[in-house]
Amino acid sequence: MAVDLKEARLHKWNDELGRWYTQEDLAQAVGCTRANIGLIETGRTKPSPKLAKRLGEVLGVDWQLFFE
Repeated sequence: MAVDLKEARLHKWNDELGRWYTQEDLAQAVGCTRANIGLIETGRTKPSPKLAKRLGEVLGVDWQLFFE
């Protein structure tokens, strides 16, 4: 099952950049690849707990959302 990224706010506004996060922006912020973000978005893979926690911190969501 794919993560609802809009619900998870993966398309969050980045005040520093003055625009919405891209997959690349998010990947850099959490320390993974853009391809990995794409795989998570489409539900092809789940993040590791460590990555899920970083995504949760950056996006301001509960990291356990990625495992529902």
